[in-house]
Amino acid sequence: MDGWSDEEDVTVFSAFMDAGQPYSCTQWGNTGMNNVPDFMTDDGNGFGNHLWNWFNLGGYVPSQVFIDHTMTVHYKMNGLTSALANTKIDQMLTACEDAGLCGCSGLDSDNDGTPDQCDDCLNLAGDVNDDLTIDILDIIGTVNIILNGGINSSSYSDCEKEDADYNSDQIINVLDIISIINNILGSRSLDIVGSAEVIIETFGNDTHIKIVSDAPYSGIELSMLTENIPNIILKDNSHISVEYLTTDNVTKLVAYSIVNKPFDGYTTEFIIEDENIKADELIALVGSISGHELEISYSVSNDVYQYGPYSFELKNVFPNPFNPVTQVEFALSNDGFVELTAYNITGQVAAEIYSGYQSKGMHYYTWDASTLPTGIYYIQLKQGSKIQTTKAILMK
Repeated sequence: MDGWSDEEDVTVFSAFMDAGQPYSCTQWGNTGMNNVPDFMTDDGNGFGNHLWNWFNLGGYVPSQVFIDHTMTVHYKMNGLTSALANTKIDQMLTACEDAGLCGCSGLDSDNDGTPDQCDDCLNLAGDVNDDLTIDILDIIGTVNIILNGGINSSSYSDCEKEDADYNSDQIINVLDIISIINNILGSRSLDIVGSAEVIIETFGNDTHIKIVSDAPYSGIELSMLTENIPNIILKDNSHISVEYLTTDNVTKLVAYSIVNKPFDGYTTEFIIEDENIKADELIALVGSISGHELEISYSVSNDVYQYGPYSFELKNVFPNPFNPVTQVEFALSNDGFVELTAYNITGQVAAEIYSGYQSKGMHYYTWDASTLPTGIYYIQLKQGSKIQTTKAILMK
């Protein structure tokens, strides 16, 4: 057959249920994963006594079972002629080759530097759930692996962890999430490097962790010692997904943009309620939008701040004039629904900077006006009946 040599073996497998049932690599185990669709028969040497019971159809078992490159049982019956059997094998080999999945035996298909049991036809860097598609489910899977122990987790198979380690650095972290997202989006930014400062401040009984960078970043990973299971709030940055888990007084947090959009103003602030986090009990990792690690420095404020009181105020737009990005700073005296809108000189809406529920306190939002022409714009902050407006000048 085209693309196959006479020396290549057809692997013997075991399976569990009816025809049409797909099985994952984990269910099959590592034995026999040699990148070929599979034809299985009872060899008459006792092997079938154990194996064929899994195919029992209420009183009889088949003598042949066909399993394709997607690990799906397609055919099982008592009697197949040699001609029909050969036809079925040809069909499955052709489908496998057309999918570009077979004939890779002996290659390092997961790019980890070592040909091993995880180098199977279904293995694809970033495809954590082995469904031959890299999508949001793989991002979720990678987040879960990070939160549950990373590369050393015993809750996930070696193949799942190798697929989650997208950049093959033997560490599963937020850099892999950013790279998987870039793969899904079909984009690859230039290699962006830079630095970020992690600032730790105490507000009453809470700890504020602020991250300020000189480069656009879209992923953060934090690991910190906590006395309890904390409640963690991300200020602003409404486009960011945040997941965290506490195990044995260690809280791990992952924050990332599903569309790889940078954090607003290259600034982030997390509030860890009712916890006093110390600098030597915190490890931070910040990933640029290209999936590169930023250099981290830590600073601790010895001052203990108190919340508020705050008044409703549109405080500042900086820089101003700007081109094409500026940051809008405002304060809220109480929790509630907020609208931050930019208008042109004719009173038409030029941009909806933010619309949503916000807590009282200070807030910062980035406005990217790259699609708008040079001109004067009026930024309006509205909460209920309270409205304030300020002028911003876009100069391109």
